[in-house]
Amino acid sequence: DVFNLSKANLDAVKRDKTEAAKLIKALKSKNVKVYIMPQILMEDKFTNETFDIYNKILHSYGVPVLMGVDDSIYAQNLFYDNPNHLNSKGAEYRSNQIIQALKRQGY
Repeated sequence: DVFNLSKANLDAVKRDKTEAAKLIKALKSKNVKVYIMPQILMEDKFTNETFDIYNKILHSYGVPVLMGVDDSIYAQNLFYDNPNHLNSKGAEYRSNQIIQALKRQGY
């Protein structure tokens, strides 16, 4: 969970970023276009401080951000049974967001 800002969690973010950087480099070496986008977030689990930190993390990968953090904060009624699983309405909404974001990139 990105929003638990404990030292152990920040260490995990750094480790994950290192692994992501390796993957991005490998994909780019094969001429694959790479984009990044934030995970889905339940609106009542989010603060302005974590919004800023998460935005900085997303932009630190050196690849285009397909959609911003603000586009990934969803109402509780779009989730199934926990903050990690969208219900069918939420999944359809997210899919449409991704399609529109890709269209803006020329796809």
